[in-house]
Amino acid sequence: MSFRFIHAADLHIDSPLQGLGKIDPAMMQRVRLATRTAFENVVELAIREEVAFVLIAGDLFDGQWQDMRTGQWTIAQFRRLETQGIRVFYIRGNHDAESKLQKSIRWPDNVSELSAKKAETIQLDDIQAAIHGRGFARPDVLEDLAAGYPAALSGYFNVGMLHTSLQGYDEHDPYAPTTIDTLRSKGYDYWALGHIHLREAAPLCEHPYVAYSGNTQGRHIREQGAKGCLVGTVTDGQLAEVRFEPTDVLRFSEVEIAVPTEADAQQLDEQIRDALSSAHESNDGRFTVARVRLTGSCQLHAELNDPLKQGNWIGRIRDAAAAISDDLCIEKVKIRTTAERAPLSRGEADLLGELAREVELLRQDPESLAALSSELKSLFEKLGAAQADLSDQRETSERMDEWLSAAEQIVLTGLEGAA
Repeated sequence: MSFRFIHAADLHIDSPLQGLGKIDPAMMQRVRLATRTAFENVVELAIREEVAFVLIAGDLFDGQWQDMRTGQWTIAQFRRLETQGIRVFYIRGNHDAESKLQKSIRWPDNVSELSAKKAETIQLDDIQAAIHGRGFARPDVLEDLAAGYPAALSGYFNVGMLHTSLQGYDEHDPYAPTTIDTLRSKGYDYWALGHIHLREAAPLCEHPYVAYSGNTQGRHIREQGAKGCLVGTVTDGQLAEVRFEPTDVLRFSEVEIAVPTEADAQQLDEQIRDALSSAHESNDGRFTVARVRLTGSCQLHAELNDPLKQGNWIGRIRDAAAAISDDLCIEKVKIRTTAERAPLSRGEADLLGELAREVELLRQDPESLAALSSELKSLFEKLGAAQADLSDQRETSERMDEWLSAAEQIVLTGLEGAA
């Protein structure tokens, strides 16, 4: 028996995209619907490919709905698949766990939501396939759910669905943790995983085929690159091919521009335009949200970091994006340039030497540095500085070291300007 199927996960329907505060209001409606449009693209792909079924490996939703329209719209998409004879298999993840999303949903007859109480198996005798899975009853599932899955059914193409933080993905919440060895022990042919939004170019394991599909639409700057789903082809009961298909309508890109030492304002303008154009083209014409990061030791450093001129440069970058395409906007500008100067010596007896010594002492004393958090944040807020990201979600120590470097550059620039 031969057939195709789609493996999708982490659709987060109707969840807001982050970092779009400066977007043109005329574009906002299109952007606001990005997660819905991405799911529509999954549905259209399923119909076009004439797949036998669609797998949704958790986090179809982002949590409680604001109103019933989210559920009603999703049901309408499932009905489109139903009219084509395409089945849907869905397990809940940490964002749409039973305890978190308690609304009773009457799915169309083609949709099967697998149990959150124990592993469940659904046999598709017409194509000799077996779907195994278990959803999340609550968001913080910490036990290995895969360990309780049944063994493969003989004579069937066996698919396991699991929302999990597989061993090796330690930076993510460790929900339903498991290992490749545990998955392999079940004897399945394919494991459709969800929870990790980053899709690897190669499968995590070839036999059985184990893969994260990634999310169908990036939602913030840390989710860059193409997003979509996987299409699997089964021929004579064996997995013949798995390919990635993009479904996203908007992509985030971080654009780093190393400002040449001798560059003047006109040359930097040209460099910015070229870099933004290249970033937009690399996203295949999709709506692009770019974060621009200016780096390098350059003669423009003082101007780029002058609080009275910095706003003008940020405006020039936004204007450059608008001139390139209506489908390109700037999420944020981060200025990380340095002045053309010899490295500060802690042994110098002047004011610059004293500054270098104080900065080094703070770097060696994380507690004292952390205690300055509110003062540094207040400094950047008052200056409207692009040298520091006040919404940074990194670990405190890493974030504070960057804030300290930014403050040091502001002070140095001020001292040099007054000299």
